[in-house]
Amino acid sequence: MKKRSIILILCLVFIAFLAGGFYYINKVLLPSVVRQKIVQGLSDFTASKVTLGGLRLNLLKGLVLKDLVIYDKDTPQQRLAEIKELSAGFLILPSFKEKKIIIPSLSVREATLTIGRRKDGTLTIAYLLEKIKPKKTDTTASMPSVIVRQVNLKDSAILWTDETIEPAATARLRLKQAEARLGFNKAILSASTEIIRGDATTYISIDADYAYGTKNLSGRIVLRDLDMARYLDYLPGAPYAPTQGFVDTLEASFTLQEQKTFSSQIQLRSKKINAVYQDIAVSDAEINANFSFSVPTDNWSAWQGKGQLDVVQAALRSTAPLQAEARMTGAHADITCGQAVIGIISDFTVADLRGQSGDIKAAGINASVHAQIDIPRPDTTDVKNIPLKYKGSLDVTSGTLSGLPYVGQIKIASLQASFEEKNISLTQMSAEVLGTTITASGSLKDNALNLKASGKIGLQTLLPVIKEYYGGPVTELSGEADATIHILADLAHKKTSFEGDILLQEPVIVLDAASPLKASGGRVSFNTQEERIAWHLEGLSLLGRAFDLDGTWKGFQTSSCVVKAAAQDMMLEAHINKTNNALDIPSLKISVKDSQLEGSGQYDLATAAFHLNAGGDINITDLKEWVPQKAVFEKPVDLNGLCHIQLNAAGPAKEWTSWKINSNITSKAVHVKGFTIKDIALNYTQTAGQGLINFLNFTAYNGPAVIKGRLILNTPRPRYSVTGEIKDLDLNLLKNDIPDLKGKTFYGKLSLQAVADGAGTDPKSISGQGQIVVTDGNIWEFNPLKGLGSFIFMPRFDTLSFSHATGDFSIKDGWLMTENLDLMGQDVELLVKGRIGFDGTLDLMAVTQVPTTGPGQSPIGDVINTAGGMTAINITGNIQKPQYKLQPITKNIFNKIQDFLSNIAP
Repeated sequence: MKKRSIILILCLVFIAFLAGGFYYINKVLLPSVVRQKIVQGLSDFTASKVTLGGLRLNLLKGLVLKDLVIYDKDTPQQRLAEIKELSAGFLILPSFKEKKIIIPSLSVREATLTIGRRKDGTLTIAYLLEKIKPKKTDTTASMPSVIVRQVNLKDSAILWTDETIEPAATARLRLKQAEARLGFNKAILSASTEIIRGDATTYISIDADYAYGTKNLSGRIVLRDLDMARYLDYLPGAPYAPTQGFVDTLEASFTLQEQKTFSSQIQLRSKKINAVYQDIAVSDAEINANFSFSVPTDNWSAWQGKGQLDVVQAALRSTAPLQAEARMTGAHADITCGQAVIGIISDFTVADLRGQSGDIKAAGINASVHAQIDIPRPDTTDVKNIPLKYKGSLDVTSGTLSGLPYVGQIKIASLQASFEEKNISLTQMSAEVLGTTITASGSLKDNALNLKASGKIGLQTLLPVIKEYYGGPVTELSGEADATIHILADLAHKKTSFEGDILLQEPVIVLDAASPLKASGGRVSFNTQEERIAWHLEGLSLLGRAFDLDGTWKGFQTSSCVVKAAAQDMMLEAHINKTNNALDIPSLKISVKDSQLEGSGQYDLATAAFHLNAGGDINITDLKEWVPQKAVFEKPVDLNGLCHIQLNAAGPAKEWTSWKINSNITSKAVHVKGFTIKDIALNYTQTAGQGLINFLNFTAYNGPAVIKGRLILNTPRPRYSVTGEIKDLDLNLLKNDIPDLKGKTFYGKLSLQAVADGAGTDPKSISGQGQIVVTDGNIWEFNPLKGLGSFIFMPRFDTLSFSHATGDFSIKDGWLMTENLDLMGQDVELLVKGRIGFDGTLDLMAVTQVPTTGPGQSPIGDVINTAGGMTAINITGNIQKPQYKLQPITKNIFNKIQDFLSNIAP
């Protein structure tokens, strides 16, 4: 009992001693001596003003500091750091070799640190960091070392100001909870913080540990709700930096092995990312990524890594080499970061691509893309102009290209291509062009398009292209063609050339108002760069023949053209040079059967005026199929004969009446409806709408003839006037060309003079007059006369002959009329009055004296009026089949006959 009491008393004394000591420390020692030492020590260390609101000793917390404030050295009125409460428990372990102060725990609550970076790049607390840097000193004179086993930081903040950025950047790092512990084997750190810039808050949690034995550092950082736009000022000039975006989650685990190699694995979930690199921009991108990398700690620029990137959706835009924009979906990329190059292999889908390069526009293009991108690792010298290398393949399923020269618009059905940087290689394309489906392949390299296309084309679709680029007289075009086209285009200078072949199937072409030209087939080859077009047409239906037409055209502004057309009996060859609006034809050759014509000329495309100089030999037989005979004659005229022609003509092509013409035609012989005229020489001139037959000389059956005339062409119905004369035409020779007279007695010398005029092609408009004389002949065998003998039943009429004939005639209303044709023979005289139609119709009255008694008396003598023995006979019908009718002579008619006879022989 006594022993227990002694122990109790000793305990009470010890407690009283402790209480007294505790009271003394809190009330006397700490507020005065220790507080002053702490303030003075911190002030000396920071070289600035330091205040301490309170200092006490707590049995549980240890030493507790209240309201500690450290002011900035350079700005005394500005607080550098302030701590609402700091508590630390500590132990002092003396040793023979060293002294240690061990702080089991250090707790900081509501601390605020204000730091920043000046314009010169130095930190505002750089002088403090320099002081706490470990230094090599004499260990025997060193101060006791301080070991902190655990640090707890709660409800604290770091205020950051960066003056190296204009305007100065500010941020607030709020440490909600942070804890660091030094264990026996490793050190552990965990923290939960918030970074606040403006109205955006980013949440960060950190967990890390460091193993003393292996010197390995490992940890994990989780970042949420990062608004990238708030931190772009820390990425000036970075070539790949996003301009906008929101990171939902960024999770990174890391390790540092033996303080030599730092490695990390990162997972990213982001949305609304906007980024620009050179001419390519990405906007509104939703991106998920996984990435791992490692880096040696002695060379942080030598980092390497790899990862995957998935773009759920994004909008793309480029400004070169094409101005384009599109939507991207379902993109996946594998990324490898080497020491020299960042490599990206990506697959993605592009929807509704729209773009433009020069006049060429793209719209509604949908495609899948495989791309490989190599990005050189930037150095510190120039991060703005890093050359980007990329290549890949493209598979287009639909789209439209417009503004293309010549073809206008292309609708793409399918397309496969590969690309490398600004160059594209087109493997295959199927598209609709000019209303037909074509296939194509080619390349786009350095703004140079090289495209080969083929397909079946409806020729009617080419007509607008021909009209727009070449003009010309083509008004209609139809048929089918198999075309192979090679397109070369310089997009930078807007120059395009075409070359290719077109195989034609039953083409039909209409030039102006002409009849359609049809062919069975053919081929056209062209090269716009060489300005050359060549063609071959087979079975071209023209002039009742099937022609093969060949030609070449070189040059489009100043051009030359060679055209050859050949049929079984006809050939045409022309050489044509075009300069501005003029066509020069240095050579023109035409042959039809036995006829040949050569010439040269010019044609003005603006005024349609021409000049032609031609000459050659023409067989009239070869040309009669084109002579409009039925417009002049009731039946086709039989023409044949070889003529030499020399022609010089000029004037407006469509107004032939205004042409100026000088022509000469000669021929040894020409046959017209079985009649022959020889030694023909014609000179015809035309000017100011008037034509002159200066002379038409010929010989008809040994009778020389000359004809002159005038044509008035500039009237609605061209008018003409002709004078002609033939002398001593041998009727004996003529009869050999008249079937009904051949082998019969018919001879004499015929002379004829005539004057006539008319209008248009109507023979009834011809009017004129003339005189005919036959001498030393026998013309009784002329059919209308021959029948008179049988009609009168006078045997002597069968053998008598008219050796002389004379008479005047006139022409009017399609009739050849006479009032005084006198046919005289040895035994009889025949007086004829009446008319013969151009169609051979007869309306004549023949008067003769028929004996009524004696030898040779006519059997009809008893029934006719014997007054003076005169007989009148009407001749009707036509020349081939004349009809005769006796005309009784009354006193009145007899008086007319006397007047008629008196006119002939007064």
